[in-house]
Amino acid sequence: MAGSKILVLGATGPSGINVLRELEYRKLPTVVYARTVSKIPTEISQSPYIEVIQGGFSTADEAKLSSAISQCSVIISLLGPNVSSIRGLKPDTYANIYAQFVFPLMRKHGVKRIFAMSTVSVYRPEDKPSILRWLLAFGVWLVAGMAQKNMYSMQHLFEDQEQSKDIDWTAFRLGLIPGGHDEKSWRKDREGEIFTGYVGEPGYSFVQRRGQLGKWLVDAAVDGAPQWIHRFPAVSRLIGGKKHE
Repeated sequence: MAGSKILVLGATGPSGINVLRELEYRKLPTVVYARTVSKIPTEISQSPYIEVIQGGFSTADEAKLSSAISQCSVIISLLGPNVSSIRGLKPDTYANIYAQFVFPLMRKHGVKRIFAMSTVSVYRPEDKPSILRWLLAFGVWLVAGMAQKNMYSMQHLFEDQEQSKDIDWTAFRLGLIPGGHDEKSWRKDREGEIFTGYVGEPGYSFVQRRGQLGKWLVDAAVDGAPQWIHRFPAVSRLIGGKKHE
C-alpha cells in the first residue's frame, strides 16, 4: 500500500535542490533518495519534513529504494544524464533504472504517479515546427550524443504500453534551465507564470528557471495533474507572463 509522502529522485543537482527547497517551504513530508547525500544543503537535509535515504540503483541497494518508495504516493524524478559525466554511459542506462528498479517497486507498493524529467529533443506530434528546438537538439547531439540517446531510450520506455501501462507517468520536457540553487536564487526564480503545453504553442519560451520548475513540479505532485498523465508536456516560462524580479 502506498504511503503519503513525496519521493524525489535525482535531487542532488541544482534543479533537484530547488525542488527540495519548494517542498520544505511548503512543509510537505518528503523522502529523498540519493547516492551523494552530502550535496544536499544542511538546512534541507536537517529539516523535520525531509527524510534522506542514501543509495543507488543496483540490486545491492534495492531494499533501500523499496523503503523509500513504500512511504510515498507520488514520485518526482530528475534522473537523467549529466553532460559533464557521460563517460562510460550506455544508451539505455537511465531507461533501465526505471524498467528494472523504479517501475517494479512502484507496482509492489501500489504507487501509481510519477513525474519524470525529459527534454525538448523528444518530439511530440502536438509540437509546432521550431528551428530553435532543432538547433538545441542538434547542439546536444554534437556535444553529448550519449546523453541524448539516454533521453530517447527513456521516451521509448514510457511509450511502451507493456512496460508502463499501469504507471500514471508524466514526462515533462525541458529546454534551457538557468538559475542557481541557493535559497536567494530559489526565492527569486520561483516567481512568475509558467507555460505547460507543447513546443511552439503561443506562450512557450524554451527557458525554464530552476526555481520555477521546482514550483511547477510540487504543484503538479500535490494536484496530481491528471490532464498530463501519459503525456510529454513542455514546461517553460510563459512568454508575456509575469517575470521574476
